[in-house]
Amino acid sequence: MKQLTLVSFYGPKNTAFVEYMDALHSEIKKSELAAWYRPYDIDQIHGTLIGLEKLVGFQEHFNRNIWEKDGLKRLMQTDCILEIIERYLEETIIRMGGIQKGTSAFHSWGRDPYDRMFNIQADRLNINGWPYTAQADEVRCAESLVDLRSAFYQQANIQHKYHQQKDNDFYMVLGRLDFKGLSAREIETTCKPAMRALKKTITEKMSTKLLELKLAIDNTFLVQYEDKDLNRRRSKSWNIEVLRSNPDFIQQLYDDRMPKLIPEEQHAIG
Repeated sequence: MKQLTLVSFYGPKNTAFVEYMDALHSEIKKSELAAWYRPYDIDQIHGTLIGLEKLVGFQEHFNRNIWEKDGLKRLMQTDCILEIIERYLEETIIRMGGIQKGTSAFHSWGRDPYDRMFNIQADRLNINGWPYTAQADEVRCAESLVDLRSAFYQQANIQHKYHQQKDNDFYMVLGRLDFKGLSAREIETTCKPAMRALKKTITEKMSTKLLELKLAIDNTFLVQYEDKDLNRRRSKSWNIEVLRSNPDFIQQLYDDRMPKLIPEEQHAIG
């Protein structure tokens, strides 16, 4: 069935965003993994704030993550989503890259942020950024995304997939690796070393290149999808402002009572 998620920067991007992603794609395409790399379209790349997936098989809109993690059926309270976004997200700045080796002012999943800026997880190539605040001329990580995701759980019965980890990451998938046709031995002897080399190259590249992204209402979107990669041709999106005029919009989507709205043309964001 079609599911919903809440994301930022889905659709057209500004010049700085495009140039940053192009620089990373260029390094990947120069690597030994180039033949197996399947980059996402620039408009498809996004940062997930929180998934809004419902439990399949029930008319009621039970939150899927709460069921999978806790075995409890909790009805999602989607009428407060816009209020949560406005309270916890507006004006948050995300820093992608620009972190030097040895930086340990904060940790991401128990690791230094330098080591977490770029990762290859299974077949996905991910980059991570974090919210920050400047205090006394020192840049420090803020807990903005942890607070946002916690508010969704406490007020709306919507649990982040990595709720227990107090996840403060803002992650984006650049593309995937397709090793179809390769033997397990070829993947182990050829691809795995190339993946380690690429991680080193991209991490070093990102440490010298900083991209700041301002989270705001105008670049926050509801996406209705069938494929987890949010392929633009098979997904529909609406700016989160749609909830201001129609608080029942999400309920209507899940009830298959499609609101008579055309997905908005999205301006350049980033």
